[in-house]
Amino acid sequence: MKLFFPDTLWNPNQVSGASFLYFSGQPIALTLHASVSTFITGVDPFQFLPYVRERNPAWLERFGEFFGRWHAFSQSRIATRNLLEPLSGVAFKNIQISYDRGQLGWKHAQELLDKCSLDRDEISKLIDPFHAADELFAHIFFEKVLEALHPNASTEDFIEIGRQAAATSYEVRAVADFDWEYIYQYCDQLFGRTSLSDLLTQAYMFRMPILAGMDEVLLSNGGLLKFLSHLENVRSHADRHYAGVPTDVIAWEFFRQIVSPYVDPLDEKAVSRIGEILTKRQGEVERLRNKCLDLALGVGSQDDLRSLIPKVREHIKAKIVNELEDLLKLDQRSFSTFMSDLFSDEKSWIAISAFLAGLLNGGEVLTAAGAISALALVGAEAVKQSSAERRELAVHPLTLIYRLSR
Repeated sequence: MKLFFPDTLWNPNQVSGASFLYFSGQPIALTLHASVSTFITGVDPFQFLPYVRERNPAWLERFGEFFGRWHAFSQSRIATRNLLEPLSGVAFKNIQISYDRGQLGWKHAQELLDKCSLDRDEISKLIDPFHAADELFAHIFFEKVLEALHPNASTEDFIEIGRQAAATSYEVRAVADFDWEYIYQYCDQLFGRTSLSDLLTQAYMFRMPILAGMDEVLLSNGGLLKFLSHLENVRSHADRHYAGVPTDVIAWEFFRQIVSPYVDPLDEKAVSRIGEILTKRQGEVERLRNKCLDLALGVGSQDDLRSLIPKVREHIKAKIVNELEDLLKLDQRSFSTFMSDLFSDEKSWIAISAFLAGLLNGGEVLTAAGAISALALVGAEAVKQSSAERRELAVHPLTLIYRLSR
């Protein structure tokens, strides 16, 4: 199972529909949002809004922007969940992860930021502020609310409270007359002394230490590569030998670039198409996946993104353009547009998926040069499929592209 991490999938634009096909052998794991446990406290966060407005602190506008970001995140997350529901259990599974979002987690997040050579403003441009707003929401309205409800509880006590809540299915009783003063004073410290950008950047770091124990991950935010490659312990390994971008990463990028035009952006039609392929065309997916591995071997060892992208482009054009044009039966104008779109969107080269090893432990995949190419892997890969007779098409490795193009 491949974990989509560290962000919650709250917007369909975060992921390519090709991911659900390429990794169909074992469903992708999507993490539940940080605020999923918030309301089990019985305290309604929305009651805090009129309380703050009545007090009218100098930081009210910043707090309102934060709450607005969280609300937008929440609404989009629900819509995304409903959109992808037909693929649930088949293409992905939802999991809940446990990590520290309390005061100790806040401290560790600050320490992690201090280890990065980038300045805070630059780091803030690399995070997802909407996912970060949800992390900050959980920090305030779950962790801090628990502290207010159980002022003498230890860390172990909170762990037990969480364990019991997770194991119990009953309607949570609403807490009447909750005293918001403790939360207000804490927010006064946060929003009164720190910019919203810095607060969101720090809250976004809550999940980052989990990467240290992961061998593989589908990175949900390509911008994190720059952050990770500027951490002290990663930079200390920058001079070590880098063996090159893993073949399976290149194969995945080939697959994504070719399949993406037919399944992105994700909408109801694309989800329906993906669901049908997963239930009825698994053999075609497997053949295309294997073909992508073969094509990846032809790229050769690379550790420099600037030389890798043009090399893969030339590799694709040399190997499969003619067969792809023949396969899709496109007129010359349509085909030129297809190829132009395929190679011109530089953002698409920053793949949302990559295999990363030992990130926070200075793993060799994440050197200054290697990390970028491992995540930003190029390519539009080849779906070379000859437009043969129906009998030949049935066993051809590129049948999937033919199917998608109809």
